[in-house]
Amino acid sequence: MHSFSDAFKVDSFFDSTNEAINLAGGSIDRDFRYQAYSDITIIEGFCQSSDVMSFPLWVDRIEPVWSTREWSDIKNHFAKYPEEHWHVWTDWWEDRRDGKPYNIEMEREIVLIPDEDWHQGPAHVNAMIAEIRARYAAQDVPADNPVAPRFVTDRGRIVPRIDMPEEQPSDDQADLYDALREQTVELRGLCPENSNRYGPQGKAVTQFLAALGEEYGSMRLSTLWIAGQRMRRFARADDARRAAADPEDDPMDPDQSALFAEVVTTYNVFSTGEPALKAKDEKGRDIATLSPDVTAEARAVRGAVAAATDLFDEGVILVLDQVLEETEDPIPGIANRGTVTTRETNENLLGALARQAQSEQKHGAPKPHSRSESSEFLRKFQGAAGAGTFGAMAYGGVKLASAFIAANEALLLSLAAKLPQATTWTTIIKSIAAKWDRFI
Repeated sequence: MHSFSDAFKVDSFFDSTNEAINLAGGSIDRDFRYQAYSDITIIEGFCQSSDVMSFPLWVDRIEPVWSTREWSDIKNHFAKYPEEHWHVWTDWWEDRRDGKPYNIEMEREIVLIPDEDWHQGPAHVNAMIAEIRARYAAQDVPADNPVAPRFVTDRGRIVPRIDMPEEQPSDDQADLYDALREQTVELRGLCPENSNRYGPQGKAVTQFLAALGEEYGSMRLSTLWIAGQRMRRFARADDARRAAADPEDDPMDPDQSALFAEVVTTYNVFSTGEPALKAKDEKGRDIATLSPDVTAEARAVRGAVAAATDLFDEGVILVLDQVLEETEDPIPGIANRGTVTTRETNENLLGALARQAQSEQKHGAPKPHSRSESSEFLRKFQGAAGAGTFGAMAYGGVKLASAFIAANEALLLSLAAKLPQATTWTTIIKSIAAKWDRFI
């Protein structure tokens, strides 16, 4: 079995680290003795020795200053060599330090990597470890937020998830649905999509009617909420124009304006009786949920998605556009809702990407066989994305979520860093991207 320093030739660095630790004197020795005593006490008290792995290193005290300082130095040192993928080891240590779940099956697979691979150095074996971690991390993708719009994979493309009502409506709710659909059909006749005057409003009405479906049970609730937000904005804009009385910016004609307002009013009443719609409308009311704000990162993600037309359905772009539009609303309550929904929607999108990448690994999707092949593919992939022509960049005829993650790794990591489960998402993204990094 090879020692850490034998395998990776970092003796000189650890010599200097050990020297710094020795200079700290007895305080470090006392800290280690105290923690060892604490672990023994825990084992003797109520658990097995293996259970200690699930506890933080510093169980009942704050991490000592010397430990925080020296770990920061070590981590910064390894960060100088990104091509060697030392993050697999720094992440492992931080998981053990923080008491994160310990996956014995994954650890066993890493330990059993053949000796000849370990002998080839960090760039080779660490990349193999990253692939193993990717496989296990993808299995632990955080659950979707059930209120925000969600996404699934359909025939190789990521599409908005269709979520329909789970229960039969009350008589009153059924009557409201029938009235809403009847009014919307009439409004579509007054605001045709091909109209010069009412083209934008007509498109919104068409999308709203499509989301309503033919009957109550066929409603697509997330899509309906997105379309309903557009309808509400058009109605508010019309009210503002009418109040301003600006001859250069006319409101809708009286018939169109009145029916548009009637549709929105009926929808507002209907949505209060539909739990899924009501929950979406209530997002952002708790000020504590407004942080973190990922709007800037979400805009960049939207751009990357728009370039990847083979991987993402156009409905995904529509969803991202609408939640981002809410963040710019002049009404604070709506803008707050947009901030929260944007964060949760983008986290759901990360989940869809990660699950698709996991599926690629399980079903043997094509992958690069050499460093030059992978480097060339990602170079074209990133160039195509920048030019908005990603559609031709499926690898081996397969649209790869893992390649999208690798090509946009820095962007996705900046988003992940602000999410509530930042450590989990960061591990997932790095591990999946490493599938391609090992060849670059």
